[in-house]
Formats: sequence, C-alpha cells, structure tokens
Amino acid sequence: MYLPGGRWIGIQFWALAYGIVSRLRLGGLRRLTWDMLKAEYFYIGGACRHSGMCCKGLSLVVQGRPIDTLPDYQDVVRERPVYERFVPQLDMDGVIRHFSCRCLTSDNRCSDYANRPKLCHQYPMSAFLQHDRILPGCGFQVRRRELRFPVWIPLRVRSELEIIAQMNHVLP
Repeated sequence: MYLPGGRWIGIQFWALAYGIVSRLRLGGLRRLTWDMLKAEYFYIGGACRHSGMCCKGLSLVVQGRPIDTLPDYQDVVRERPVYERFVPQLDMDGVIRHFSCRCLTSDNRCSDYANRPKLCHQYPMSAFLQHDRILPGCGFQVRRRELRFPVWIPLRVRSELEIIAQMNHVLP
C-alpha cells in the first residue's frame, strides 16, 4: 500500500532508528538501519554505459567480512562456486588488493550474464549499500530523493548523509 509521503515516513523512521542504534553502539543493527536510511534517502538513476568499471577493481565482502586473503577467497569459492569468476589481484605481500571478473569481454559485456552472482545482479545498489558510493563513469548516479514535506534528521546523521552525497557528486 502506498501512503502519501511514504518516503518521508521511511526516511524519518530510519533516520531516528539509525541515530538511536548508533548511540547505543549496536553494530549489526547499526549497519542495517544505515542501509535502510540510504535506500530511502537516495536512489540510483542513469543507465549502464558498458564501461566495465563494475567488473574491474572489485572489493568482495561476504556476510559483512571483506575477502582479502587467498584462504578467505578459497573458502568463499567452496561455499559459493559462482565467486570463482572473480580473479584475485595480489599485492607484493600476497594480500588481495582487488578482484577482476573473468567474464568481462573485450566490449565490456558479461559473457555469463544469465548466471551472474547476486552481487552483480544488484549493481549499482549493492555497491552503494556496501561502500556508500558507486563507481564513477559507469553511467549510474546516486541521487537524493525530493520530498514533499520537510524531514527532521539528527544533525550528526544528516552530516553523514551529506558526506555520501559529496562522495557521489549528488547535486542539492
């Protein structure tokens, strides 16, 4: 059911919930309320430009844990074989700097589009929720929702949202 001002209600609710959960230092709930607030306050516009940006220089985070060692990567691949498509790029110390997708073709298309993992299927929102930003040059942009009613957001929370807006070059 759609309520007039439904986004306003959602933003107001999640902003207050995030403010409270942050003060109480409830880690898991903090991430959830932050993601819900971002999903209400911002939206993703634009369209894919087939730049391949989303398939190069990837960070993989599985169940809130960054994958940055080969043993971690091997564990993830055992649990989720679809992640084998992501090739770890190592630094001199053997730490994974980032991943590249082996399914990216020379014309920046996915050679296994029908079987892509959830991470890819949900891009750009997956990247935005995980990293507070999307990759520049991909064709998508983060945009702020226009609301019919003024919304009250705690100052500290509003400043965090403004940092995200600046990182993503969101216009006022």
